[in-house]
Amino acid sequence: MKTIRVKLMFTMLATALVIVALMNFGAIQAVRRSAEETLMSSAEPMTSQGAKNFNTTIWQYITDLSQAAKSPSFSDAENTDEMLAILKNAYPEITRDFVHLSVFKTDGTLIKADNENYITTLKDDDISAANKTSDAVITDIAVYKDAVSGDKQFFSVLQACKNKDDQLIACATINTSLLDDLLKNGSDGSGTSFLVDKEGNTLLHTEAKTAINRFNAITEAASDDSYKEMAAAVKDAVSSDTSSGTYELDDAEYVYGSAKTGYFDGTLVYSMTADDFTETSDRTMLYIVIIGAILMVVTVFVAFIFSTRISKPIMSATKRIRLLAQGNLSAPVDVWYSKDELGVLTSSLEETVVCLRQYINLITVALTQISDGNLQHRMEGTFKGDFQQIK
Repeated sequence: MKTIRVKLMFTMLATALVIVALMNFGAIQAVRRSAEETLMSSAEPMTSQGAKNFNTTIWQYITDLSQAAKSPSFSDAENTDEMLAILKNAYPEITRDFVHLSVFKTDGTLIKADNENYITTLKDDDISAANKTSDAVITDIAVYKDAVSGDKQFFSVLQACKNKDDQLIACATINTSLLDDLLKNGSDGSGTSFLVDKEGNTLLHTEAKTAINRFNAITEAASDDSYKEMAAAVKDAVSSDTSSGTYELDDAEYVYGSAKTGYFDGTLVYSMTADDFTETSDRTMLYIVIIGAILMVVTVFVAFIFSTRISKPIMSATKRIRLLAQGNLSAPVDVWYSKDELGVLTSSLEETVVCLRQYINLITVALTQISDGNLQHRMEGTFKGDFQQIK
């Protein structure tokens, strides 16, 4: 047979479980809804800031080469090795392994290069364009096929310059992996970031292979319906200075923002799902679960204490009533000194036992008097309710 304490504990435990489950469910839904709303409202400004950072980075690479090539030290350099060293030192040390320097004659003849393989990404038109202006010229992003170490992408910065009396072209050929952090930061380490040209060809991507293969969602959509929404998003992105929206791909809904960049005739796109965004809230969710677990433990503890305080006087009163039913009027009653129902129950039971004990004593005295022949004896004491008939 289940006691009142057990029933109370089960009831309170079940209530706690329901409350904690509802709290966790509500918190999870709130975090998810907040993530989606945050994504929608921040996608466009976040991408615009990313485009500014992208432009600043490219501008710095251009400036580093231009200033070095136009410097007096380059102009007075005694040989090509010294020229290349001056150009190399213009770039921060952490980037030098990704920047390859070369010097050309104005007719495109190579004078010196620290890696002749990568300058094959240059076109004759690039040298010609550099000859026509005193400003630096930046080339398109080109793929370098390398069967040994893997395909890579490069862009070059060219600057017309002089050494002694010779007109030259200084060139920095830069590995696009230097831009990877910009893309990863844009998607907060998750989701997808990419740069597309005006026709939708992918120039840069968080997955380098996608860019090397020049993936184009617009052309893919012509043969694969699953890319239709993404193709529409890319079309919207390349036709606007800034834009934002959603598209569905592979059963996932993406929120994207886009912004034009100042280089490569490109548009930067940041794209991520709410799930990607809420990964940053995992710690918050963990805290919610921990708080729920703590609440459960506290609830069980409180339920135990509360049920014990309630059941103890009831169980004591039940035991005393059983003794009373068996004719025991001498056992004391554990009175619960409180103003609630438990106090009234135990004090009323004590009063009942005391009254019964008094009535029996008075009746015993009266019967003794009668047996002794005293028929004049009067019963004293107070009889309540129906017990007044005894008197």
